[in-house]
This record gives sequence, C-alpha cells and structure tokens, in this order.
Amino acid sequence: MWVVLLFLTLGIMVAALRDPRWGMVGFLLIFVVQPGELYPALGVFHLERLMGAVILISMVVHHLPLRFPVPTKCYLGFFLAMLVAVPFAFWPSNSLQMCINYFEVVFFHLVMVATLTSEALVTRFVTAYVAATGWLAGTSLFLYMTGVREFHMNVERATGLTSSGGDANTLGISLVLGLPFCALLMRAGNPRNMRLLGLVVFLLSATTILITGSRTSAMTMAFVWLLLALTTRHRVAVVVALAISLPIIWIALPQQYKDRYATVQDLSGDESFQNRVYSWKGGVRMFEDNPLTGVGSANYAIANGTKFWPGPGRRHWLDAHSLYFKLLGELGAIGVLSFSVFIVSLVISTVRARRRCMSSTLPAVQFLPVTTLIVLTALFITGYSAHNLYRVTWGILGALASSMITLPSAAASVEPTRQIQKKKPLWSYPVETASPVA
Repeated sequence: MWVVLLFLTLGIMVAALRDPRWGMVGFLLIFVVQPGELYPALGVFHLERLMGAVILISMVVHHLPLRFPVPTKCYLGFFLAMLVAVPFAFWPSNSLQMCINYFEVVFFHLVMVATLTSEALVTRFVTAYVAATGWLAGTSLFLYMTGVREFHMNVERATGLTSSGGDANTLGISLVLGLPFCALLMRAGNPRNMRLLGLVVFLLSATTILITGSRTSAMTMAFVWLLLALTTRHRVAVVVALAISLPIIWIALPQQYKDRYATVQDLSGDESFQNRVYSWKGGVRMFEDNPLTGVGSANYAIANGTKFWPGPGRRHWLDAHSLYFKLLGELGAIGVLSFSVFIVSLVISTVRARRRCMSSTLPAVQFLPVTTLIVLTALFITGYSAHNLYRVTWGILGALASSMITLPSAAASVEPTRQIQKKKPLWSYPVETASPVA
C-alpha cells in the first residue's frame, strides 16, 4: 500500500511541475494524511520537503511570484518573533528545531497566497480542505468502530490515525475547525456533488467529535452550529431545529460520554483541570522570568517540569493547554504583539474582502469571509484550553484573507441592484445567485 501512496504522491509532484497549484493541494494532503507516519518506509523520502522543492522549481519555471499582502506580512512578522526568541530560549536547540518545522507551515501559507489568484481556485481549495477533513474524520471513526481507541479520563476516546489527528483533543479540534467549511459547501457548493461532500463530511465530523470525549471540542461545535444557524436567511427555523435536535443527540449519546461532558458543571474536583490551572500559572512565571521573548517556542512543557511549575508536590512536565498562556510564556511580549497584529490584519482584511466577494458569481466565494471569521472564532474558543498556537489553520486563514483581498474585482460588471447587496450586515450570508459558474 505504501508503494501506491508513494506513486500517487509522485504523480502529484509531476502535476505540480506543470502547474504549481497542484503542489499546493499536494502540500495540504501531506499535512493531513502524513504518509511518512502511516508508512515509515516513506518517511525517509521527506515528502513534504520534496513537494516544497518541486513547488519552488515550478513557480520559477512558470514565473509565478510570491505575493505579500498585509496579512502575509504580519504572519511573517509572527514567524520572525519565533526566530528572535531562539537565542534567549530555555532550550535554544529545541526552539530552533520548532522554527525549522514550522517553516513548512509558513511556506504553505506563501504558496497558497501565490497560487490562489482566482475565485475558482479558492473554491477548489475549500473543496480539497473539506475532503481532507473527511479523510481525517472517516479514518478516525473507522478506527473507533474497529476497537482502536484511547482510554483516558475513564472514557473510550476516538483518536486520529496519524499526528494530524493526534490525541482525542487534537482530533476533535481539527474536525470542529472544518465544520464551517463543510457548511460552506453544503450551502454553496456547485455542482451538487460538492454539496453532498460537504454534508457527508459534516455528519462524519460531528459524530467523531462526540466520541472523542473532548469537552472543548463538543462545546465549540455547539457554538459553531449556533453561529452557522444565525448566519442563514432562515435563522429562526434553523435555531428552532437546532434546539430540538441537541436534546435528541444528548439522549442518544452513550453514558460514558454524558458523564464526561457533565464534568464541566463542577471543575473544582477535576484533577486534569486543576493541573491545567497550575500550568497556566507556570506560563505567567515564564513571562515574568523573560518578559520580552519568553522561554522560546516548544519549550513550555520542559520549562514547566524543570523550573516554573507552581503546584504542590512533584513538578509536572505539562504543556500550556491554553493558546493565551502558550503565547505569553513561550514568546513573551514580542510574540503577543506580533500575533495580535497578525490577527487584527486578518480580521480587517476579511471584513474588507467581503465587499469584493459579494460581487462574485460563485456563492462559495460570497460566503467565504463569514466562514473565515467563524473558523477564527472557533480557534479562539478552543484556545481557552488547547495550545493551538502553531496550528496550520492560522496560516490557512491568513492566506485566504490575503487571497480574498487580491482577487480580481467583478464590481465593474455587476448591476447597481447587486451592488446594494454589499451593504448587508457582516454576519448575514448573501443571497445565492441563480446560476453560479463552476
């Protein structure tokens, strides 16, 4: 099987030499599927690096330049903050290795911005992203149904096939971040098989999220459902349907998961939560020890276990379990500032891009700005108890924002009545066009 996967990857590389956009899709699939982890024989090839080299060659051959809109510049500023922290890190070599690994995400961001130059290409990327999410949800659900489960916190929990799913919490968050894109295809996919893909992946993801036993993922999923319901034209009917369906889902849920999710009502006796609180306090100590650059990327758990753990008894080598304390403790004030600037630029660019996207003939592009903001909101919600600072999703959202603000404008070719629709509230979806272009 690994031979088939190898030849498939090589086929994508050959296609990428003819068109760099194939390389961008191949990079996405490698990030999600992780063929080197599935089959160690493929690990020696370092397929992600080979794909990166092929993309660079193809971009040079086809004279496809890199582009640097404002969100991309700010994203590179955040990566620069990671690099600046390396010499002052708690364990510099560990931080440097993290920067080297994270450069793959940065490179993917740059390739996305360079290649997503039309509305059709943006739509195809969203379709590929949903398909990759479906693979992650489907394989994880299959493993669970065949008895391959993680038993943790007295619950049988679904887990991913590779590190892209990782533990149950990582898997749940990865899937919940894909739900808005699934809903985008369900509502705006064209042709109909795209809508069917969105529906199938949405249902697979929702089912798998529930059996991960991840409280953060389950609560975020409910909030995402509410946001999606509020951004439809028939929001009242959808909210009522959601209010009816949630109790039914709760009744059908196995008892072990009900017990797990019910623990959010009283966290005072939850040892896992109490250790997370100690870990957060440790992050504050890291910041106080080096307020400018923190302890360096990927050093949080090591610094906690060797020096900064504030809890009684033995020290725990526990990671942040929080986006906010991870950022504060590992990258200090410089990291907080650079990341905040990136987020502000992402939001502003996405809001401004909505006016441009409203003139698109592709409904999926019209809905993309709101979808992007919903995914961004979900990232911040899950960041309460998950250290998702270095997730590829940040880079993807930044690249989508950069692409949306640089897409060719169709405003000159639309009727005045269509231009009036651009004044709709931000959190309302636009009206679908009668005959979208593929």
